[in-house]
Amino acid sequence: MPKTNDDKSSSNKQDDDTPDLQAEVDKWKALAQKHEKRAKDNAAAADQLDKLESASKTDAERIAKLEEAVEKAGAETLRLRIAAKHKISDEDADLFLTGTDADKLEEQAKRLADHRAKQKKNSTVVTGEGTNNQTTVTDTEEREFARQVFGRT
Repeated sequence: MPKTNDDKSSSNKQDDDTPDLQAEVDKWKALAQKHEKRAKDNAAAADQLDKLESASKTDAERIAKLEEAVEKAGAETLRLRIAAKHKISDEDADLFLTGTDADKLEEQAKRLADHRAKQKKNSTVVTGEGTNNQTTVTDTEEREFARQVFGRT
């Protein structure tokens, strides 16, 4: 079967399209490689940014913990100072002085101290009751007394 003009023109057309097609493929490969390189660079930069953010976050967390510890120590010092001012034992201070600011702690300490003073004032305990305040007499002193009473020397 002999080739016709139409066959020749389609054959020429394919030959003409082949270089254009190869150029298009090369162009897209180059763009893909360019974008792949850019993505790798961005990934490295993102990793570096994550490291910096985590280091910064770690420092911020440490600072927050230290600030919290300082605040707790200050509150504990204040509580113990107020307890000492009102002559409240450490055990009672731990149990009863629960305020978070100076005014509340002072109010609690004063109320506890007043309550103790009131209890002490209304107490039915008589100091010295039940104790023997008499001095003991020795055996020799009793004999000497008996001799004097009965006239024996």
